[in-house]
Amino acid sequence: MIPNTLKFLDISHNNIAQLYLDGTSIEEVQANNNQLTMIPSVGNAFFKKINVANNKITEMRIPSEGGCFIFCYYTLAPNIEWIDISNNLLQTFNATSSGATKIKYLDLRGNTNIKSLSDLYTSSGTVVTQSEA
Repeated sequence: MIPNTLKFLDISHNNIAQLYLDGTSIEEVQANNNQLTMIPSVGNAFFKKINVANNKITEMRIPSEGGCFIFCYYTLAPNIEWIDISNNLLQTFNATSSGATKIKYLDLRGNTNIKSLSDLYTSSGTVVTQSEA
């Protein structure tokens, strides 16, 4: 069990395949270079920064600010600001307009299989469409 007082979690360079962060107050997660196949399950966790580079993640979603109540696998916390999901097996990136407004940094490099990239609204309100990405 992760203590509620923990703000930073670094589990990089392990052989971790699943990570559940429900009910924590963690703000930053470093989980790069593992065996993750999905974004860490967030439940009611509200982290702002996540590094999941060099894993085996195929899909990612950012829900609206109301959160995610069912089918939360592959879903990030809605107040996420910094994401490094480079060098994964990403095929889908879906960010709803009201859920992606806080993103300041997004690294999708090395995901050569991306088939679907939804319109992404940046923190300044600018829309980045699939053809621009």
